[in-house]
Amino acid sequence: MIALAKKEFTKHAAELRTARHRRDFATLKKGWMHLGREVQKSVDLGVPALLGRTMREWMAETFDESASHIYRQLQSYRALKSIPEATLRRIPEANAHELVKLPQKERKARLIVSQAVSQKPQQFKETVARIRKEKYGIEPDRYKTFAVRVPEAVYDRLIAAQDKMAHILNLDLNIEEMRSANLITVWEAVAQLVNDTDESQLKMEVEGQ
Repeated sequence: MIALAKKEFTKHAAELRTARHRRDFATLKKGWMHLGREVQKSVDLGVPALLGRTMREWMAETFDESASHIYRQLQSYRALKSIPEATLRRIPEANAHELVKLPQKERKARLIVSQAVSQKPQQFKETVARIRKEKYGIEPDRYKTFAVRVPEAVYDRLIAAQDKMAHILNLDLNIEEMRSANLITVWEAVAQLVNDTDESQLKMEVEGQ
């Protein structure tokens, strides 16, 4: 059905779908499942290609700084679309992201789906962590706090570096419920960049030689 519709889809229709995506997201009238499903349908219909864009470019232009948030919704929808939509619509977005961490067969089980619907995000996060540890031996990540008091000028440069890396990674630091996770990704990328760069090259960059 999608293949047939794709053949008949036009650039004008692609522009109209893109505008509708912007409107749905801006008004926040649609839940994560609806947005994920509709974006997936647009990808299947070839909307990005009709507008001369890759999928990620199209999402960045359509959803601006929230593109990474929408992409996460799309990933969750793809991973969970075997669950009936009436049920999927009742699962909070945070719980959907946690449910994806389980193997495909596990995430479709009636009990875990019921818990995803009924439990608060923190409780469900603990439920998923317990299953991952007991069944698959996957330990929850251990965390430490890294904090340094610095002069304001240094702080401004650090924030500029953070924002630049977030832009490169197409991560939105303004979405409160995703900010912590995105900040971890940003600083992990900064650390990897430094640690994976040869010391002689870093010295030239820092000292300007």
